Amino acid sequence: MYCIGCGLYFMGGGMSWINVEERLPEKWDKVIIADIGHGEIHSFTGAIYMGDGFFSAETSGLEAENYDGGACITLDMKPTHWQPLPDPPEN
Repeated sequence: MYCIGCGLYFMGGGMSWINVEERLPEKWDKVIIADIGHGEIHSFTGAIYMGDGFFSAETSGLEAENYDGGACITLDMKPTHWQPLPDPPEN
């Protein structure tokens, strides 16, 4: 599958994308969300499912600055698919 936003190809890794119209994650689950159409990933990010159809972008590890002392990071995509995060490495 090709990601338009990042210019990379993703090889299937054993996990399947789940359509948000078919099933949503459990509340507070950390997942990968994507806007997928016509066999291409248009955008993707890590997110936490907040319930009621809402995802919150996972922003830990990001830093944002602006000149007035405040910053806001918003999720600017409508996810069509999601998948659970892979298991962490053992070491």
